[in-house]
Amino acid sequence: MRRILPLTLALVAAALAAGCMAATPQQAQSAQASRLEARSLLDSFAACIRQKDASGLRPLVAPSLAPSQFLPLALKLEGASWLKSYDGYSMEAGPALDAVSWSRWDSGTVGLSVPVTNANGDTFRNRFTLAHGQAGWYIKDFTVDQPKPGDLVDPPPAVEQQITPIVKSLMSALRDGRIAEIWYALPDDPNARLRAPVLGFWERLGSSGVPDVISIFDDLNVVKRLRIAAWPDTSGPLELTWLGPGAVTVVYALPYAWSDPDSQSLRVELTFLRRDAGWAFYTIRFHGAAIPYSE
Repeated sequence: MRRILPLTLALVAAALAAGCMAATPQQAQSAQASRLEARSLLDSFAACIRQKDASGLRPLVAPSLAPSQFLPLALKLEGASWLKSYDGYSMEAGPALDAVSWSRWDSGTVGLSVPVTNANGDTFRNRFTLAHGQAGWYIKDFTVDQPKPGDLVDPPPAVEQQITPIVKSLMSALRDGRIAEIWYALPDDPNARLRAPVLGFWERLGSSGVPDVISIFDDLNVVKRLRIAAWPDTSGPLELTWLGPGAVTVVYALPYAWSDPDSQSLRVELTFLRRDAGWAFYTIRFHGAAIPYSE
C-alpha cells in the first residue's frame, strides 16, 4: 500500500498538470483565429435578426446542411426577428468568446451564452452552439425567444405591404355587405370555409342540437345584419398577431348594438398564410355574442 499511494498521487498530479497545461504558441494562435471567425459569425447572425432576413442564415450554417434541416433554423430565426422585444438587437459577443479556453476551441465544438441588448436597453441572453468543419466554423444551433400565438409581431415591411391591400378590400366588402365577395375569396378548403362551434360546459352537456360545423357564410350573413357603430381606419399600420410560422392574423374590434344594453364588440380575425407566391388570405373568423357558438 505504501508504494501504491505515492504512485497514485503522482498520476493524479500528472493528470492535473496536463489539464492545466498552457497552450503552445500555435494553439494560442489557432484559438484566437477561431474567436475572430466566431465573432464574424455571431455579428452576421445579429444582422439577420435586425434585418429580419432568415435567408441570411444560410451561409452561417454548415454547407452540407440539407434544406429540410435548415428550414427549422430559419423559421426559428424569423420568429425571433419578428418579436418587438428583439427590435434593435445588439450582441456583446466579445467577452463570451474570450472566456472560451483554447482547449475548447481545439475540441471543435463550443457552446456559449451571449448577452444581447434591444432598442429599449433591455438585456437578455441567447445560447449558441458553434462547430468546426472542413470549411471552418459555423453555427450548429441556437436558442432564441419565439412569439406565442396571439402576440403582436413586427414582420418585415414587405409582409405588411403585401397584406394591406387585401385587408382593405376585405374590410370594405364587409362594411358594404358584399359578403359573397369575401366568401369567394376564401380558398376551397373546408378548414377555411367551415369552423367548429365553441361550446361552454353546459352546452357540451346538452349539445345534441348543436351543428358539428358552422359555415363562414352563415357568420357573414349575421355580421351583415348587425348595426356596426364604427368601422376601423384601414389606412394606418396593421396590427399583426402571430399564429404560427408562416401564419399571421390581422385583428379588428367592431363595436355594435346588441340585445344587451351595453355596447358589444365583435372581434374580426383575418388570417394569412405564406405561400410560394407570397402571403395569401386564408380565412375570416368572428367572435362575439351575436355569432352563434363563437366564444
